Formats: sequence, C-alpha cells, structure tokens
Amino acid sequence: MLSQERTLQISLVPNTMEKYNPFDFNNEVMNKITAKSVSIQKAIYTTLTGFSPIAAYEICTRAGLDGDISANMLTNDSKLSLYTTIESFM
Repeated sequence: MLSQERTLQISLVPNTMEKYNPFDFNNEVMNKITAKSVSIQKAIYTTLTGFSPIAAYEICTRAGLDGDISANMLTNDSKLSLYTTIESFM
C-alpha cells in the first residue's frame, strides 16, 4: 500500500543572501556588478535584491547601454552612466 502522505517543498523565494540592498547602493556594490563576466542586465539582477530582469533591462536602457554586453567590459563613461542611473532609479 502506498503512503498517501507526501511532502512537497517548493522554494518560491530566490536566495538573496549574497545580494545587496539597492537602498545601500555605493561604489563597492557597483564594483561587484561590473566585475562579473555576465551581461550587464544579469549582473544587476543577480547583485541587487528585488531586481528582476525587466527592471535591469530598464536601467540599462535609461543608462543608454546595451544590456547584453559583458559587465566587466564597460568603459569608465558607461560605468558612470550606469551608476547614476541605478542611483536615480532608487
């Protein structure tokens, strides 16, 4: 006879232990974003708590950046634009 009692565990909340609070955004957090070898868009939403891929895309668009380029390939001007855009987004 099969047991009718089963336990199903689903995690709907992503791990945020290694993410940063966007309201505490500073140069250290910006350096974490721009050090990643993934797209800018992905670097944003995997570094900042509460950011979705859509929000990260919007930030890139407002900063005048192609969200698909690698975050660690940004020029200083692009980093400055991204930094000010994230600050104003908050």
